[in-house]
Amino acid sequence: MRSRALNKKIEVWQTRNVADGYGGNTQTDNLIDYTWASVKTITTNKISELGLDYTKEVLQITVRKREDFNYNSKTIYIKYRDNNYTISSFPSNKDFTDAFITFLAVQQKPSDLPTYETIV
Repeated sequence: MRSRALNKKIEVWQTRNVADGYGGNTQTDNLIDYTWASVKTITTNKISELGLDYTKEVLQITVRKREDFNYNSKTIYIKYRDNNYTISSFPSNKDFTDAFITFLAVQQKPSDLPTYETIV
């Protein structure tokens, strides 16, 4: 990988279940860390072959391999430019050098869309 190729800063978040005090659980999101990454967009023509139903924006993200945690698609998601991205592919060890991890991330569907007032 070229020098200074990891030039975008992303946030790594984790979803956890926390006891709510009434015998149940609630989900909370915790910021794990900020990390430098190489972020590239992928065209939807190639992505449709993977069977993804929502392909508004798909990113190929490359980060340094870390020993303190593993990237997974079950509990970890990425925030980049105020958008949430779910890891949709298995994080692969790039060139088997144990230096970089590459994975695909799909932008999450917006849960609530803003409403606008009409201009009079």
